[in-house]
Amino acid sequence: MAVASLVLGIISIIIAWIPFCNYIVAIPALVGLILGIIALVKANKEGGKKGMSIAGIIMSVLAIAFIIYYTFIIADVATEFGEEFGEEFVTEFENQLQEEIENGNIIINEDGEYELSEDAKNSLLEEIQTENVENEVVENVDNQEPVIEEEL
Repeated sequence: MAVASLVLGIISIIIAWIPFCNYIVAIPALVGLILGIIALVKANKEGGKKGMSIAGIIMSVLAIAFIIYYTFIIADVATEFGEEFGEEFVTEFENQLQEEIENGNIIINEDGEYELSEDAKNSLLEEIQTENVENEVVENVDNQEPVIEEEL
């Protein structure tokens, strides 16, 4: 059991350094820890050698500690990124909204809700219709058979 604990501890601590694989290796690290404790208790009762079981326990504990530390690091980075991205997104959205209001493309109705102005609606409809016509032309051209002109 001491050997198994040591092997699982070594494998766990090595794989714990690989991003996102470390969560998978938490199970072998826990098994290695349990096996190491069992081997240490047996060695104490029987008066045997304790070195391998202690080493297995230490390696498993280090792997578990790294997994926990890595989880907090990832959570901290994700939180900081989310806050920065969120603030940037909201600021950009507010700037664009204010610009559209100033340009008269967005108006605030009696209920305090934002809506497109009539000019913006008409402009958007024209863009959609123009795009549909362009798509129809492209589809018609794509569906035509190639014509080979023969020289007379």
